[in-house]
Amino acid sequence: MDKPEKLAMQTPNLADGNFAALSRLFPNAVTETIDENGAVVRAIDAEVLAQEINTRVVAGREER
Repeated sequence: MDKPEKLAMQTPNLADGNFAALSRLFPNAVTETIDENGAVVRAIDAEVLAQEINTRVVAGREER
C-alpha cells in the first residue's frame, strides 16, 4: 500500500499577490518606506491609490 501524498500545510501569502496586482494596476501608488527593521520596502500609498481610483474611499468608522 502506498503512503498518501503529504500536503503542504502553508497558506499562500495573499498580501504579496494583492500588492503585486495593485502595483501593476496603479504604479503611481507604489512608494518606498522604512520598515520596523530599518530596511527600505515598497508600499502602497493609500491616498494616491484613492486618487487613482477616482471614487469615494471609506476609511475607519465612516458609515458604509
